[in-house]
This record gives sequence, C-alpha cells and structure tokens, in this order.
Amino acid sequence: FLNYLTLRIDSPGLIGWLLLLAVLIRRYDEPPEQTRVNAAVLVWTPLAVFVVYGLLAFSAGVFGLGSLLPGRAQNQVHLTGMVLASVATAEAVRLYGSAVAVWCRQHVPGLTRQRLVLVAVMLVALSPQTYRVSHSLLDGAAAFEAENRARFAKLDGPVHKKLVLPSWQARPALLIQEDLAAYSTHWINQAVAAYFGQSLVVAQPATP
Repeated sequence: FLNYLTLRIDSPGLIGWLLLLAVLIRRYDEPPEQTRVNAAVLVWTPLAVFVVYGLLAFSAGVFGLGSLLPGRAQNQVHLTGMVLASVATAEAVRLYGSAVAVWCRQHVPGLTRQRLVLVAVMLVALSPQTYRVSHSLLDGAAAFEAENRARFAKLDGPVHKKLVLPSWQARPALLIQEDLAAYSTHWINQAVAAYFGQSLVVAQPATP
C-alpha cells in the first residue's frame, strides 16, 4: 500500500489537479464556528477513510490472492483516493484558505492566482502519466483497433471447439488492463467465449 501511494498519489498530475482546485475554490473569510467544525470534519474524514479503505483493499489482495490487486482494482482505489482528496482539498481551502492567502501576500508577494493556475496546468500537462497516456494512444491506438477488429471477426465467425487468438501486440495503457489468458479456464476467457457463443477461447502467447 505504501508503494502504491509512492507511485500514484504523489504524481505531478494529481498534485496539479489539487492545486488548481485549491486556487478555484471560494474560501471563507471568517467561517462561523459550526461551519468551521463541519469543514474540519470534511477535511480529515476523507483522508482517514481512504487510508483505511486502501489498507483493507490491499490486505484483501495480499492475503486472499497472494499478490497485489490487479490493475483494474488498483485503478478503483486510485479513483476513490482522487475523489476523497478533492473533497478534503476543497474543504481545506474553504477553512484555511484565508489564512494561507494572507501569509502568501506577506511572504511571497509575487505568487499570484494566475501564476498558480499556470503551474497547476503545467503539472497536469507535463506529468509522466499524461505523457505515457498520450504517447500510448498516439503510438498504439490504431494498431490496437486493427488487432481488435481482426479478433472480433474471428469471434463472430463459425463456432470452434477451441478458438486460438493471437495475443495483443499493441497495448495502449489507457485502453487495456488485461488480455486473454493462454488457458481457457481463466474468467476473462470464459466470459468472452460465453458472450460470442464459442466453446473455448485461448490466447496464443506472444513471441518474445
């Protein structure tokens, strides 16, 4: 779980999004006591919920499967973390934003809202995640589509006792999480076979 946090939560893209959110959210000048209490709860509760949820999710993977969660499950944890972090950031700005703005005006006079927006946009646009996604789509999306059209043509064709399909060679990170397995009992293979009315479906392992 700590390794997951290191790889995903501290990404420049996420930091840029939270910074942009912090700049755009309206802050309280002098929040009333009840509002201050409610906002404080909304700042810390989502963070606590995410830590507990993440630990439980990854513990289930490690002790139940003997490994980390599959990529699609990690993405679900990541999405949940982004939503909760956004809620916490928004409420933190509403609660503490005025004090932070006063401190910035006194100690960093050149730090304007426009410059913060520019930094946030640059963090998102130039992050390694944005580059990998853009590069994979530009470099492999067309080939991935062609491979899928050929695969679907075979799946929609005559029923085979055992339909062997070539593994994907193009693997755009944004479009693929997991391919068919080399054995027919894998749940993905069984689902694909049932959907297309085939008896058995397996993937031919990619040649090194």
